[in-house]
Amino acid sequence: MNDTHHSPEGVSVIGLGSMGAGLAQAFLESGCRVSVWNRSRDKVDALVAQGAIACDTPAEALDANDHVVVCLSTYAAWQKIIEEHSLTGHFKDTCIIQLTTGTLDEVGEHAAMISESGGLIADGALMCFPRQLGTSDASLLVSGDPAVLDGCDPLLRML
Repeated sequence: MNDTHHSPEGVSVIGLGSMGAGLAQAFLESGCRVSVWNRSRDKVDALVAQGAIACDTPAEALDANDHVVVCLSTYAAWQKIIEEHSLTGHFKDTCIIQLTTGTLDEVGEHAAMISESGGLIADGALMCFPRQLGTSDASLLVSGDPAVLDGCDPLLRML
């Protein structure tokens, strides 16, 4: 990644468990405009109280920003959300920063689906605790097309 720090206008976070909420908080603390969605509205409301923008649906979160971080417990949970909310049409021209835990097969299938839907994908893993996000103690492993990673660089550095 490069050393420029031009921040995108905003980022959406889908999935507000401990790690997803930590991601959203780190983005907020970095001065980023953050849109959030979660199946449980109380988790959305807690971040809205800190300055986030609530999304009523995952489609709204996908449409709100060019970069969307997905942080769910499993790819099966993400696939269920995609199907229940008919999201494939919302991936076009959107960069998905996928931080959901999965197998290599799931990662490959997901990347293919995002690409076929006109989106971009960066896949990664967080190697830290939520409280470490936004600090020098946080560590991320992220892979993808170099041009996509360059586009994600400012956001990833916030973490």
